[in-house]
Amino acid sequence: MKIVLDIIGGWDFFMLDPIGKELVSKGVEVVYCVPIKKELGQYYNSFFHENRYKYGLINCTEEKHYDADARITLQGANPLYKKNIKMQYAIGWFYQTSFVMCEENLKGFDHVLVYGESSKKSAQEYISSDDISIVGVPIYDKIFSNHDHDTNTVKSLYKLDDNKPIITYITTWDEHCGIDLFYKPLLRLSEIYNIIIRPHRSLYTTGKNSSSGYFTRYCPETEKSYRFNQRKRIRKINDIVKNQQSNLDSLYSYETLYNVANISDLIIVDAKSGSLAEILLCNENIPIIGLTTMSEQEKNSRFYKEIYDICPIINDSKELIATVDCLLDNDKYLKRRKKIKPYLFRNNEGNAGKDAADCIYTLLRNFRGPRHCIYTLLRNFRGFCQVNGKRL
Repeated sequence: MKIVLDIIGGWDFFMLDPIGKELVSKGVEVVYCVPIKKELGQYYNSFFHENRYKYGLINCTEEKHYDADARITLQGANPLYKKNIKMQYAIGWFYQTSFVMCEENLKGFDHVLVYGESSKKSAQEYISSDDISIVGVPIYDKIFSNHDHDTNTVKSLYKLDDNKPIITYITTWDEHCGIDLFYKPLLRLSEIYNIIIRPHRSLYTTGKNSSSGYFTRYCPETEKSYRFNQRKRIRKINDIVKNQQSNLDSLYSYETLYNVANISDLIIVDAKSGSLAEILLCNENIPIIGLTTMSEQEKNSRFYKEIYDICPIINDSKELIATVDCLLDNDKYLKRRKKIKPYLFRNNEGNAGKDAADCIYTLLRNFRGPRHCIYTLLRNFRGFCQVNGKRL
């Protein structure tokens, strides 16, 4: 059995690698495929490709691997090859038209893997429930299985005042990034609190790929193009954190999300970001505030209702400081977060990678679709017609 994992950037690698390692332990041939720049266009992640050996992708390949039994991706099905069984690990959350939880990206897949019941409910609007499996969140297996994990190590990355509470802001990168709208109140909060900012990596890669720092993105939901200056956003981030952050690369690690969720007194996050739910997985007890640049009407129509059981979602910069004070004094969302957590995540912390690999392995062994049967016959025939590696 041969499976290709499509790795577009560092996050894809972090999400899929635990599954890949478990598949290898089952005797499956696993290939990490990194598409070349011309196939990705503006979404080419230069930082990841320049540093991919650091992630352990020494034997990655750009070959097509038409002979693979399946390909697994976090992206859409269109770039994948018709001759492979196509599987998606869907990571979309509360945003109804997120890049995975929409018909455009879910169509064309033979099977979809999701975190929990909530994700399954969202996905089955576009794909049969029989073709969806709940596998949990493998990316955090290493942390959850290591009970001696020292969360205080993250403090070495910052110059923090021990007398001030800690607030962490986790951004997204596109038109939904709140750094522009909420810059002034965040700057005021930095005078009272230690502020840690975990910026989305694309803030840096899209700014770097543009000579001016400007980046233009077409949004299919609104049918509009948005233009934003990523370098100006980076300068604003530096203003707010006051050079407290000394190691940006470490901030990109998924371990940092777990760490800041356990050392912070409050988390602020762009509501469109998948990190909003993952914070809950890492620490259900921490107060959360979601930021959005959407209007009230857009906000009510685009987010799934479950998001309002986790935290307040604000779109007015004047409300941020008062909301911070209110939640630090009394987190009225705590009970609701604890109640909804089992609905969002499968309860298999530390074993999600193994459960996902078991699911994939079983699915492929039992798959009897016509495309797979015909291609398997052709592949076996090709192997039969070879002697000592040479075609007869």
